[in-house]
Amino acid sequence: MVVIPDKRLRNEPAATEERHRFRKKGVPAKLRLVLLDNNNQPRSNEDFTLTVDGKWYEGKTDSDGALEVAISPDAQSGTLRVGPEGKEVFELNIGHTNPVDETSGIQQRLRNLGYEVGAIDGDVGPRTEAALRAFQRDNGLEATGSLDDATRQKLVALHEG
Repeated sequence: MVVIPDKRLRNEPAATEERHRFRKKGVPAKLRLVLLDNNNQPRSNEDFTLTVDGKWYEGKTDSDGALEVAISPDAQSGTLRVGPEGKEVFELNIGHTNPVDETSGIQQRLRNLGYEVGAIDGDVGPRTEAALRAFQRDNGLEATGSLDDATRQKLVALHEG
């Protein structure tokens, strides 16, 4: 299971009708992933290799199944290989997630948490409903297959953290 949190937006005050240049210097972004097995248990001390926009990282997950790597804030994609000889491969699309109040944002978060929603198309079809029911069941919520406030809040909490 791969979870990629949303980027955090920031507002900067600036005078109108003047030119301004904003640069973020020397501050890498952090890619934080938690690897869980099929029983939602941490994949502790797992070997991994990660390639992000051509840069190579390797290491082991910690006791919570987590890994953290400093990456470029402009990173777009990556490949994570896990386990003996890197047999499990995950393609990472790093960057934007639609807002949680849009159906496509719900679908992206469900997919990032390991639930199969079908196409990210903004439509709540049978696969998205089934993914919602599974997510609700797995998280102690009423398994309706509909998006309610409790489900939305749980999605945000798990996806962000």
